[in-house]
Amino acid sequence: MLAHDAAAEAVLTIESLERARGGFHANMASVSPECVARLAELFAPEGVGYLASPVLGRPVVAAAGDPAVVAKAHPFFDLVGKRSWPMGEKPEVANLVKVAVNYNIIHASQALGESIALVETGGVGAPAFVELPFETLFGCVVYKGYGNLTADNQYLLQGFSWNWDSRI
Repeated sequence: MLAHDAAAEAVLTIESLERARGGFHANMASVSPECVARLAELFAPEGVGYLASPVLGRPVVAAAGDPAVVAKAHPFFDLVGKRSWPMGEKPEVANLVKVAVNYNIIHASQALGESIALVETGGVGAPAFVELPFETLFGCVVYKGYGNLTADNQYLLQGFSWNWDSRI
């Protein structure tokens, strides 16, 4: 998983594909749909299957590309993730789906932060509050994981940055 478009395109070159002929590459990076389209176009004439399979959190979530290549990749995906959801034959769609899911994470995190700030004004501790929505109406990874991090004021910078120039 590489940090951005420029890093992926610097590593995934014609030269790097020589040993992969007849195989496939599952790009698990969160790169732009435009980058995915360029890479898929680069791979096709080289006889290397290209799958866009961006990771959401830790498990592989969405995979898109040639259905035969997706089928070859499933044993690997089954080892590293909980489940895979094929998203069609256009690889860039998987990365678009990843962005859409990230919007949901952002909105859930924002809602948690605002809710924690509100209940703290009434003297309710953030950890106690976070347990309530997780154990009742919002029993999901985002509320449990990000909720506890927010409650404990633990924010870890991931070291990735979006380089808008890499989209050109």
